[in-house]
Amino acid sequence: MSEKRGNNSPSNDPQRQIARLWVTAQPSISAYIWSCVRDFHTAEDLLQDVAQDVAASFSRYDPDKPFVAWALGIARFKVIDHYRRSDSDLHLFDHEALDHLCTAFTDTFAQSSPKREAL
Repeated sequence: MSEKRGNNSPSNDPQRQIARLWVTAQPSISAYIWSCVRDFHTAEDLLQDVAQDVAASFSRYDPDKPFVAWALGIARFKVIDHYRRSDSDLHLFDHEALDHLCTAFTDTFAQSSPKREAL
């Protein structure tokens, strides 16, 4: 779901845009993280880290591209960084597997988006 940004209306306020886009994307981001990380607390921490990075780097988001794919890219890097920092073994999820998961969640979100809009 891409969104255009403007300056005139309160609904185009960047903070409101981030909030609106995040609420829509969060279930997919959360599901992606949960599919990669088993520990509840770690997954919740990673989700919060992704939300913070999304907000901090929102000015670099290209509104002509799907927000979920962009945010999932951030989540992917967070998961990779988590495994790198924790010295965990990545043979369950190598970089290629994480890429495939990210693509699958992006595709699933894109397919369900018209249904969400209709509801």
